[in-house]
Amino acid sequence: MLKLFHYFKLARLHKPLPILLIYLPCLWGIALCSPPYVHFIKWGVLFAFGALCMRSAGCIFNDLCDITIDQKVARTKERPLAAGALSKKEALIPFIFFLSGGLGVFFFLNTAAKIISLVGLALLFLYPFTKRFFVFPQLILGFAFNIGALVAVAQLQPFLLLKPQPWILYGIGIFWTLYYDTIYAVQDLKEDLLIGVHSTAVFFRHHLRYALAGFYLVMNMLMAFLGVYLGADIWFYGTLVFGIIFDIFKDIRRFDASNTREAERLFHHAIVIGIAIFILILFPEG
Repeated sequence: MLKLFHYFKLARLHKPLPILLIYLPCLWGIALCSPPYVHFIKWGVLFAFGALCMRSAGCIFNDLCDITIDQKVARTKERPLAAGALSKKEALIPFIFFLSGGLGVFFFLNTAAKIISLVGLALLFLYPFTKRFFVFPQLILGFAFNIGALVAVAQLQPFLLLKPQPWILYGIGIFWTLYYDTIYAVQDLKEDLLIGVHSTAVFFRHHLRYALAGFYLVMNMLMAFLGVYLGADIWFYGTLVFGIIFDIFKDIRRFDASNTREAERLFHHAIVIGIAIFILILFPEG
């Protein structure tokens, strides 16, 4: 029973909210295509299952790659692999299980969607290594975590890939990821500096508020650009302005990098932002 708990924790199933960080871009892509309602339910459910499986598989792979790093960081040293509660061989069991689950969804996709999802999988498994040599590893994470938007479009309306809308949407997701994962990385900032691990939090440590505001503004500029293609009305643009005023002038302006609890709160708030993006794409005219 204890071993089962360690497997549960290894796959981060005790923290399910971040699954939305992979799932929401899939919903954005579905909303952009505006398929019949029955297709929305079918692909919404399939992508939800795929997001759960790939997030868990990605977490396990990340822990397998980062055992020595996790052992030196206060927030991660109690993870099952870092703490020695599970061996590498034992961790392969749930890794293969969740990867197989993701493969099940893969077989429902058309050829274009399969190719894009394979690129996303490669980026997801590349990410843990980039923090050792690349100053912007969150950029790679953004490419990987938001690939679901392109997969959804490729599956439902592949001709749209020849137009700007899905690529603008992909860019929105990348800057959304840069925003929330920089906040997340702040929690390990001191240890990362000592260990020599790269992150956007480390790179922008002296100008964190400006970096977060910049990521947020570019994300909203891309949203405004997407709104032109969606035929958005005043509700769409008014919501963007409200978000900028609220998040930049309230949360980001007061952000304290030394307050890890505040960083965690702001990280979870980014999920609300992702949900708002989905609603705006689905109902651009209010």
